[in-house]
Amino acid sequence: MVTPDGIVLVYNGADDNLVYRTGIAVFDKHDPRKVLYRSEEPVFVPEREWEKNGQVPNVVFVEGMAKRGKEWLFYYGGGDKYVGVATASAESEQLKALDGVK
Repeated sequence: MVTPDGIVLVYNGADDNLVYRTGIAVFDKHDPRKVLYRSEEPVFVPEREWEKNGQVPNVVFVEGMAKRGKEWLFYYGGGDKYVGVATASAESEQLKALDGVK
């Protein structure tokens, strides 16, 4: 997503223990090789039983998102078996990188 502050990327990745989580990065919109921000900690992690014990354990994988008022809706897969939607405050410190996204 292109914002006034840069190109925002919501990405999924696994750690050394194959726990899949979600992070946010912002790249310079004039030179996308430059990373302006990357979340230090994941913004979304497996927490529910069905996210931890699905076809593939310990997976949350954000596939889409939409802003609704002052919150974000994150549409995601859990455990490589289920589909869910999670909500987060648009005013959350972890989601400040999404400011300016409509």
